[in-house]
Amino acid sequence: MAYGPPASFAQLVTGLAIFKNCAKIQTFALAHRGLVREVNEDRHYVQCLDADSLLLAVRDIMIRGNRRAKQDTQSGMFIALLYAHLNPVARTVTLCSAGQTQPILCAAADRRAQLVETRGDTFPLGIIAEVDYQETNLQMAPGDCLILYTDGIVEAENENGEMLGFERLLDIVAQTNDAGADQILKTIIDEVNRFVGAAP
Repeated sequence: MAYGPPASFAQLVTGLAIFKNCAKIQTFALAHRGLVREVNEDRHYVQCLDADSLLLAVRDIMIRGNRRAKQDTQSGMFIALLYAHLNPVARTVTLCSAGQTQPILCAAADRRAQLVETRGDTFPLGIIAEVDYQETNLQMAPGDCLILYTDGIVEAENENGEMLGFERLLDIVAQTNDAGADQILKTIIDEVNRFVGAAP
């Protein structure tokens, strides 16, 4: 499912996602697929904000969230989270990771798919009280594709117990970079399903 017109300069593609009220984003094509299993309830939430709505920096939101999670969660429990703020006017994405998989950026210029190295601590929320989360800023060029996903994708196993892994996922993304957001998402899901085969 895509929201808004085809991307004029970039595509934001997210796997395992729930999108809410994204009609305001007019310069990015958005696609998502929710793949929630009984045990692994990984989710992505996207909420559109007005330009003045982000009153705190992304890293500050994460630090406050960590303190609250540490206070509220039971011992041994934690929350893996990737917080991303898309600014369609500046054409930037600001990321902060707390134990989630690294996003994939596929640049239109050279069609290379690479993992985004996020800055600062990456401890999941609620593990330790004091963390140094840092912001990672991406400038999205025309045709660039950013993929957000959870570990259920790269840890998908085939009948031999072999995991899909990051390298296979990067290869899949690199081969589909010319496609639109919906097609990229469909291809990733199809290739993961093909890899898994009849495995439970």
